[in-house]
Amino acid sequence: MVCPKCGTETDSPKNFCEQCGFDLRDIKAQESLLKTDPVLVSMNNQYACYGIVRLVAGLAALAFLFLIYQWLENNIPERLGDIGLFLFLPALIVFIVFSVLRGSMRKKIQRELANRTQGNTYNNV
Repeated sequence: MVCPKCGTETDSPKNFCEQCGFDLRDIKAQESLLKTDPVLVSMNNQYACYGIVRLVAGLAALAFLFLIYQWLENNIPERLGDIGLFLFLPALIVFIVFSVLRGSMRKKIQRELANRTQGNTYNNV
């Protein structure tokens, strides 16, 4: 496990970071919740899907931008340049929208984890 405070790699059975003394019990509880709680698993899957859509839209936007560049340099036919011109903006919008959705989903996951581990006792970890 990596300490979120100082970045030191620690052995998993330890409850505190060897370097800075950070309490790792909350992190362990959160990791187990992310793997077992159905609501958090679903939210985490949605977060991953948003990332995939964002990646594909970003790559498409770059490809269409490259088509526009090649069209402006007169290296490709005008039709391909028009395709790049008309599809670049929608791909960019999809990329931005899913970036925002992914960020908001990450905040929701963090809030949900904090709420669920707030009252947790450390006896079972």
